[in-house]
Amino acid sequence: MTTRLTSSLLPKFLSNVDTFLFDCDGVLWKGGVGINGVGAVISSLQALGKRCYFVTNNSTKSRSTYVEMLDRVSGIKTAKDFMLTSAYAAGVYLRESGITKKVYVVGDSGLCAELREVAGVECLGFEDAGKSFSFGKVTKDELDKEVEAVV
Repeated sequence: MTTRLTSSLLPKFLSNVDTFLFDCDGVLWKGGVGINGVGAVISSLQALGKRCYFVTNNSTKSRSTYVEMLDRVSGIKTAKDFMLTSAYAAGVYLRESGITKKVYVVGDSGLCAELREVAGVECLGFEDAGKSFSFGKVTKDELDKEVEAVV
């Protein structure tokens, strides 16, 4: 059974929750413009000692860039350790999988920045954006043997 959260039920609800996850795009901002009042809500939760994490499946920006954007568009203060992105998750996966050399990246600079920071890998492929490619024209001998993954 679902109960509507009313102002009278809010204190009890808050006393039972330690951690909140907030999606970014479309929840905290829309089209790069902060949603009215969201910064005040997050600040209130943080003042109560609640952990607030910010999540996105958008890998185009680094966690540091997202932290700056949270502050700029909504006045939300946080550290990058509270920012969970798909790029960060990919970096953790690479690190925990023992991938330490090079990865070929099909994505933006934010993805490369996270993979470098989190996994310590060298990113290739970003410089190939916009180039044409045709399957069957690259021989196995032409491939970089140190590339351990494609992200």
